[in-house]
Amino acid sequence: MSRGNNDIVTFLLGTALGIGAGLYLNSKQGKKMRKKAKKKAIQMEQNIEDKVSQAYQKMKSQMHDAAEKVANATEV
Repeated sequence: MSRGNNDIVTFLLGTALGIGAGLYLNSKQGKKMRKKAKKKAIQMEQNIEDKVSQAYQKMKSQMHDAAEKVANATEV
């Protein structure tokens, strides 16, 4: 098979897969899957926000403690 034929077969295969995916995602099962994926993404986003907030608060507390230690150590 020549390079040109290989490119055509690859293009047609990609097109067929794209059409198949589009049809599936617009089916009843596909819509349920998209809804479930969206819900999961929202949960993951909230989880990440919570973890970042917790890490920020912990770092803020540690910086405050370190600043107090430095202030106490430098008091004369």
